[in-house]
Amino acid sequence: MKMRKFGNMALIVALTAAISFGCAVQPDPVHTHTFTAWETERAASCTEDGKSVRHCTDCGFDETKTVPATGHKWGETVKTASPTCTEKGESVRRCTVCKFEEKTPIPALGHQWKTETVVRKATCTEAGEKRTDECIRCGAGGETPPFPQRDIPGARRR
Repeated sequence: MKMRKFGNMALIVALTAAISFGCAVQPDPVHTHTFTAWETERAASCTEDGKSVRHCTDCGFDETKTVPATGHKWGETVKTASPTCTEKGESVRRCTVCKFEEKTPIPALGHQWKTETVVRKATCTEAGEKRTDECIRCGAGGETPPFPQRDIPGARRR
């Protein structure tokens, strides 16, 4: 213990003397790493980051970096089901790298009627009636939905 105190004391005296006589204590030069080339430790995928590492050949220090996920590389979008007047359709695109599929619904088209004919006009006392011919797309037709009575101010009702 006494020897250690003496050694510390001697170091303090030596440093104080060096500073007071104009001598500067030089630190060891900073180590400059000599790195190997980057090596892939884990390859990046479409959805997950990868990792690369390189090593200092002098001191063994390892430096790592994150390699960002690449994102999907989409192929052509293909319509797998065409929409109809009443049913929705679907399209699919596939990643050319990982084969992940993304499906997108296509809304139903709805009927497109040729003509709409009033069969009976609405009156104060009775609902009217109209007929639609047929759908241009699918051929459905003959719908006859009623429409409400007309409310005519001042009209007498039976």
